[in-house]
Amino acid sequence: MKVALIGQGSNGECIRQWLERRQVSIIGSADTVPDIYILLATGRELVEQAQRLPANDRPVFHTDGLQSKDLLQNASHYGILWPLQFGTGERSPTLVLDASSATALQLLHRLAAALGATTAVMGQEERRRMHLAAIVAIHFTDHLRALAQDFCASEGMDFELLRPAIGSAALNRAHRPAEYSRQFEGFGDPSIVNRHLALLEMHPYLKRLYLRFTNSSMGWAAPAR
Repeated sequence: MKVALIGQGSNGECIRQWLERRQVSIIGSADTVPDIYILLATGRELVEQAQRLPANDRPVFHTDGLQSKDLLQNASHYGILWPLQFGTGERSPTLVLDASSATALQLLHRLAAALGATTAVMGQEERRRMHLAAIVAIHFTDHLRALAQDFCASEGMDFELLRPAIGSAALNRAHRPAEYSRQFEGFGDPSIVNRHLALLEMHPYLKRLYLRFTNSSMGWAAPAR
């Protein structure tokens, strides 16, 4: 399969790197006729790029989990190749697919197989909800780690000491987050919570978040299965 990549974007760069790693043929769009085009831009840049896309008979896909596949309806076959997760080392990527036709979906599955990827097919609304869940589970967690790193730096502590625990928690608790969310030492003990709050007097933003997360996790119950 010959793939032409157009534009730039963080999602697209993940795909470019994995295509190169798996030795899938990447060609310049002017070199020869590719089997598929992939637009790498996201957000407003993707919308503008799609508006300039001429009508053509080659399949075109984009990589933005939030945008509609119908941005590309000038193409004969079109869809979405959203990298929900790109593996490192030997880990396989996870790709969310959406397509305008059975032909387009078949091409996406062929490409995913060439990448050794795990796939899920989602329509627009389900994909947008998954995008939101990813923001909460991944990007919010990254923000909290950044806050912890900043707190350690301001208090003269070595954040690197936490890295093994962070890695272990991410690896071992991912499948049962509700079970582990209340198992931290001292969870729910008012005396410990008050001691923590006292330590955060000089960190008002982190103190507010600490209170919100403590109240949320103490009052939240996992839905019955």
